[in-house]
Amino acid sequence: MKKILSAVLVVALCFAAVATLASCKKEHEHEISADWSKDATDHWKTCAGCEELIDKAAHTWSDPVKSAGAYTSTCTVCGEQKVTTYDADVTAEEFAAAFDFGDTYKVVLAATSPTDGTYAVTLISNPGKMQQEMVETDLEGNTDTESAYLSHEDGKLYMYDADYDDNGTLLGYEKRDMSEWMEYDEYTSMVTLQFFPSEFRAFESFTYNTTTKRYEAASITVQSIGTMDCSDIALEFEDGKLVKASWTLASDGETENYTLTISYTGVPTVTLPAPYTPAE
Repeated sequence: MKKILSAVLVVALCFAAVATLASCKKEHEHEISADWSKDATDHWKTCAGCEELIDKAAHTWSDPVKSAGAYTSTCTVCGEQKVTTYDADVTAEEFAAAFDFGDTYKVVLAATSPTDGTYAVTLISNPGKMQQEMVETDLEGNTDTESAYLSHEDGKLYMYDADYDDNGTLLGYEKRDMSEWMEYDEYTSMVTLQFFPSEFRAFESFTYNTTTKRYEAASITVQSIGTMDCSDIALEFEDGKLVKASWTLASDGETENYTLTISYTGVPTVTLPAPYTPAE
């Protein structure tokens, strides 16, 4: 009987000791670290006294920020960063700068519409002067051509407007001073904008396709030059310069397909026409 009572007493003492230790641990006041500890998936703080992990949780990632060759997300709690790399053709800075074509270039824009036919715009730019021609062909094969020239002379913008007779024969180009309405630089910026609205210039809207070597966007809504829904947008670069683009545009219930090429070498010389004065 004494052995049994002794055994019971020993067990009771053990339980008491465990309870005492548990009570001590429970009453321990944590000395929580000021900085977060972290790994690739979680973050936490540590007690300096007992090394217990405090407030351990998974990272809360921000929306990714795009840069050349990488997407970077940052944990909004601890600052840990997650970087996903991808192949890139140009930097974000080169992407933005590529929409400034400079002074010497040739742009050819072709568009097709199931209801209107086709039209092509050719724009040739030399320092201080531009030549633009638009050829429109309807579904019946009828063709209409319009052309104009621009020049920057004596700090003023001049437009050479084509004048035709009733039979469509070109009579000449009337030279008009346009500087009252806009500056030459403003016009050239506007011309570039009509090809590439500001929404097309947002680097973060595109993903680089390593197979096609193009920057692509499934859809972009344009509002800067009227409301239009664009899809299947693709941009191609060579040596940091924009050289080709294509997209589909939907507006007012109609769909048009666009392709555009830009060349910077072998650009033809623009020769301004002699000013023409229409008959009174």
